[in-house]
Amino acid sequence: MHGASEVIMIVDDDPIIRTMCRSAFEEKGYSVLEAENGERAIGLLRSQNVDVVFLDILMPDKDGLETLIDIKRTQPSSCVYAMSGGGRRGNYTYLDIARRFGADNVVKKPFVPSSLVDLVRTRKVKTPAMSGA
Repeated sequence: MHGASEVIMIVDDDPIIRTMCRSAFEEKGYSVLEAENGERAIGLLRSQNVDVVFLDILMPDKDGLETLIDIKRTQPSSCVYAMSGGGRRGNYTYLDIARRFGADNVVKKPFVPSSLVDLVRTRKVKTPAMSGA
């Protein structure tokens, strides 16, 4: 599936970011779910399929890296974009670490919400490997 019928989840502890992203996606006809933290995101993923997740890395309680691991276990077919405004651990940025933990791509904050819509529209959809002769 690829197009406006896809389900997008925005996971961020900042309600303003969630609202701005929701508006940008809904304007283009996407279904949008919001989660204010990792626990809520995983709960939603257990009850419905999500095509793309935009996941903030720096969140209280359950951070984005822990959540990323759980998303990949719960719905491995979901495309996950890790989002962060900065931060480092050792020689790596949090976005570098997110890639190592399985993020499909990264988004540096601040961003323009419509740029996220462009990312979804232009991404390569994961398809099952073709078998055959």
